Amino acid sequence: MPDKLSVEERLDIADLFSLYCHLIDSGQRESWLDLFTSDGVFEVPGMGRMEGREQIGGVADRVIEGSKGNWRHQMANVLPEAGARPGTARVKAYSLVTDWSDGGAVSTFNDYDVELKKTGDKWRIVHLLARPARITVGPDS
Repeated sequence: MPDKLSVEERLDIADLFSLYCHLIDSGQRESWLDLFTSDGVFEVPGMGRMEGREQIGGVADRVIEGSKGNWRHQMANVLPEAGARPGTARVKAYSLVTDWSDGGAVSTFNDYDVELKKTGDKWRIVHLLARPARITVGPDS
């Protein structure tokens, strides 16, 4: 059974996901890409599987250009646990993206499954799987 993550490791992982949101929302492409390992994977069913900095950079470009600074990414219920090997972790989380270009609306909601690896003193994303979830709101849903 894997060891437990320390409180410091859990806080570092929470910070990673906060940075993930703030960096992409503020258009800091290169800093956002630095959150991934060089061979990292960003996968969204229906959108595809992007591998490596160049392909994942295409995701950042689409988000930055498409949002025009009006989208806000939010991570909730970030639940990290130690991975099978030392220096690794698995994370489950919820991601909500809102679009504020016209008064505010929910854009998408995803269930995240993420594999992390510690490189030096930083956690990096090895594989991020974002599964879009159906949103149902209101009495007719």
